[in-house]
Amino acid sequence: MPIVIAGSIRVPAAYRAHLLEASQPYQVASRVEVGCEHYIWSLDSADDEKIYVFEQWQDEASLAAHFAAEPYLATLQLFAETCEFEADVNKYRVDLVEPVYDTEGVPRADFFSDSP
Repeated sequence: MPIVIAGSIRVPAAYRAHLLEASQPYQVASRVEVGCEHYIWSLDSADDEKIYVFEQWQDEASLAAHFAAEPYLATLQLFAETCEFEADVNKYRVDLVEPVYDTEGVPRADFFSDSP
């Protein structure tokens, strides 16, 4: 079952660009880990203290391996050594995945497939 990690990290504005730049090699390394389907950290264009996190992992095993891997541990160390930060990041198990647009090209808020 896919797992999505989503949320934000709040850091002092003076450190945000540095943290994203310095952590870029770890982000790139995370993207090629077994089970990683998406891995992106991005700046909030309206809040200069916020970094958004979005990740998608194939399953718990791949996420557990990521948490034990050097890129994740190095990122934690980088943030801890640079500044105080607040993370509001959650994980979600995904039981059903559908496209936003149906076969007619209409965006749908409901889940419209026949099977979960």
